[in-house]
Amino acid sequence: MPMLSFDLTEYKIIRAGKIAAALFAAYFAYFLWQTILSYATEPKVIGGLHLDQPLPQTTHWSPVWVPMVLTALFAYGTWPRQIPQGPMRRFFRGSFALLRIELFALFISIFCPGLGGVYLLLPMLTAGEIPSVLVQLVLSSAGTVVVMLMFHFVALIASSIVAGPTILFVTHFVSSRLPATPLDDWPTTRDDASRGFFAFDFAKVTSYLPKILAVLIVGAIIVTGLKFAGLRLFIMWLIILFSAALPCLVALGATIGWVGKDWTWCAAVSLPIGYYFSIDRGLPDGILISQIFDFPPVFFATLIGFGIARTIRSRLAVDSTSPSERVASSSP
Repeated sequence: MPMLSFDLTEYKIIRAGKIAAALFAAYFAYFLWQTILSYATEPKVIGGLHLDQPLPQTTHWSPVWVPMVLTALFAYGTWPRQIPQGPMRRFFRGSFALLRIELFALFISIFCPGLGGVYLLLPMLTAGEIPSVLVQLVLSSAGTVVVMLMFHFVALIASSIVAGPTILFVTHFVSSRLPATPLDDWPTTRDDASRGFFAFDFAKVTSYLPKILAVLIVGAIIVTGLKFAGLRLFIMWLIILFSAALPCLVALGATIGWVGKDWTWCAAVSLPIGYYFSIDRGLPDGILISQIFDFPPVFFATLIGFGIARTIRSRLAVDSTSPSERVASSSP
């Protein structure tokens, strides 16, 4: 029976995106424990245990890795299994997926410590009381999530808008740039696989060095910013994006996209602009930390203009060709 053929390259890129979403989810659960929830990580009874007295009040506790692992598994399982077609679909699909993951992380980070408190109360509970206590725990955890959303909903929306579409756009970009690998051409032996992994074109690798350098710089600035200010930095990025960066820098990105086709120029021109915007910020000295507030929104604004210009240019190129030329170009 012939085996069906599909693109293994896109399959691996989508799996890498699911892993990236899982890693972000695990970090988000750790961030909740470290900053907002601050629950105990080991069993603890307030006031100690006394054999001649009822069990005293218990504190909520849970090993921090439990909500981290559960959130990562949820993110890996619910992340989109296909890359949506079109930038707007990728934007809304990524934002909604990450917002759903963050809400689950918030719920499970409240539920797990509550379950630890219920465990300490088990000696005082009868068998008939345990189901009602668990139901009350679920309802109280959901209610606490609603209360937390009243104070942190803007931060959750901002982080999901930035991080979710970024993962989908990066996976789409990598998938569109890498050559497709049909299943029929996949190496069947370990030797073939090792030769396929280590046999690469050095000239082709060096041609990607500017893009690799741009990704490293952008990633280092974003990681430094998150380490310095946490996820609340997403709100600052959105404020700068719509108040200063978006109106003036989309035109610059559109100019870069219309003249050339290399997005690394967006990162190159965003560095001095971001440095100019951050002169009066009063941040600590350092090349990376001085860019954490202004460079990401400036870079994102130029990328928006770059993408708009490239889309318009490609559509104009398609419209300028005759139907016979399109058929000739599409025929093998």
